[in-house]
Amino acid sequence: GQGESPAGFERATLPSWECLSAMHPGSMGCIGQTYARLMHYAGAEGLRPTGSCREIYLRWVDDQSPDNLTQVQVGVIRPD
Repeated sequence: GQGESPAGFERATLPSWECLSAMHPGSMGCIGQTYARLMHYAGAEGLRPTGSCREIYLRWVDDQSPDNLTQVQVGVIRPD
């Protein structure tokens, strides 16, 4: 089992989804560039963004650290 969550935290299982994903190294100040790349790719491939996004912080120091590593995910729907 996974046990109980620490005080002040909540544990959740998120549903699976189809998404585009990219790694964003560095400061959060320029994470918009990573989202823009994903959105551009989605448009070029005929995918429709769902409006849902996830960020997974794989290595975190602080907002401005060049040592951060974040996986950015943008939900997409394939055209019928």
